Amino acid sequence: MSWIATNRQQSPCSCAQWGWTKRRSARKAEVGTDLNNLGLLYLLSKRYDESEKTYHRALAIRIKAFGESDPAVRETMSGYISALRGLHRAAEAAQMEDRLRATTKNQSVTPAK
Repeated sequence: MSWIATNRQQSPCSCAQWGWTKRRSARKAEVGTDLNNLGLLYLLSKRYDESEKTYHRALAIRIKAFGESDPAVRETMSGYISALRGLHRAAEAAQMEDRLRATTKNQSVTPAK
């Protein structure tokens, strides 16, 4: 039996034990942020088609990483709406605005003291 096989039998470890899953999730969240920023760059450059595709990918990653009601997700939705409007896809933009409003309504606002 090899040394690796022996040690694996004596001290089994999982990826979660070493924090691998947390690091991987953090990397996905970073990719979502990078894609969001790239989508904004395309949007400001009036490259709406590339912006829409990039925001779409960023949105999927951010929803998976943070959940639908997270501020980062709402930020990406807002940019995505702008890209859709730039492409004259008003119906899709309106649907996304409804979705954005729904996530915003679910947020509880605490009054400032």
